[in-house]
Amino acid sequence: MDDAWKILVIDDDAGIRRITALALEQAGYTVVTAADGPTGIRLCQETSPQIIITDVGMPGMDGLEVLKRIKEADPDKEVIVTTAFTEMDLAIRALQLDAGGFLAKPVSDDALAAALQRAKERYRQRRDLMSYTTLMEERWMDTADELARMFLYQKMLIESSIDGIAACDRAGKVIIYNPSLERLLGYPKAAVIGRMSVLDFFAPGEAGRFQDLLYSEEENRQNRLFPFATELMAMDGRCIPVVLSATVLFQDEEQLGMVIHCRDLNPLPTGKIRETSTGNSDCSSGDSSLFMANR
Repeated sequence: MDDAWKILVIDDDAGIRRITALALEQAGYTVVTAADGPTGIRLCQETSPQIIITDVGMPGMDGLEVLKRIKEADPDKEVIVTTAFTEMDLAIRALQLDAGGFLAKPVSDDALAAALQRAKERYRQRRDLMSYTTLMEERWMDTADELARMFLYQKMLIESSIDGIAACDRAGKVIIYNPSLERLLGYPKAAVIGRMSVLDFFAPGEAGRFQDLLYSEEENRQNRLFPFATELMAMDGRCIPVVLSATVLFQDEEQLGMVIHCRDLNPLPTGKIRETSTGNSDCSSGDSSLFMANR
């Protein structure tokens, strides 16, 4: 699988399709191209690429609709969105639809390579987790050694995830804090585990909004918070825009804890996104105007 990556490029600009395909083929990828969304979706079904790169601003079916339909058909596929526009709300919407990356045109070789590396890592992690889960279900974890191996493997997946992951116990104290989240926030692991609450990670005013949404009685939410835009506060006081999801864990109707998963919005447009008043700024003001469209 690692030596046979196939990429589908969807863009209505023939020049961009040709240049992108040539660069990808020179890098060793198998490439399929499409000039519009419907053709891209059809080729995605017919050729089974692991990664799709789609433009947003196409006539007819735009790239966000392409992303949505591809993910509905196969959630494991990685979709990278490109656009000539540089609005943060477009990046947020793409991530809410589980895009693997968001790049502003013109896309540099370095930016594309980084986005592809991230997409491949996410694809591998999902594939490995699915394979291991299937194996455990087939073998029913007959021995304590197999159970221990399963726990070890799950720990390795969390620790190696390129996205930030944290979990807390029923008292709200953090018990899992992976390296990606540690790099994002800057708090050392020793200062977090058993000492901080997940709510301590949020920028002023955002923790309350997070709880309101998580425990709302909205139909089908079921204490599971689907991706939404918020801000976390780094150890040095910076506000970091992220897309975050969360799940409350229950056993026999008793709350055991919570898991959060977050993705940093800052690097996705490779530095070309429009400057905003809150993006990567000091958190002391509590200004959340960047995310008003998602409230």
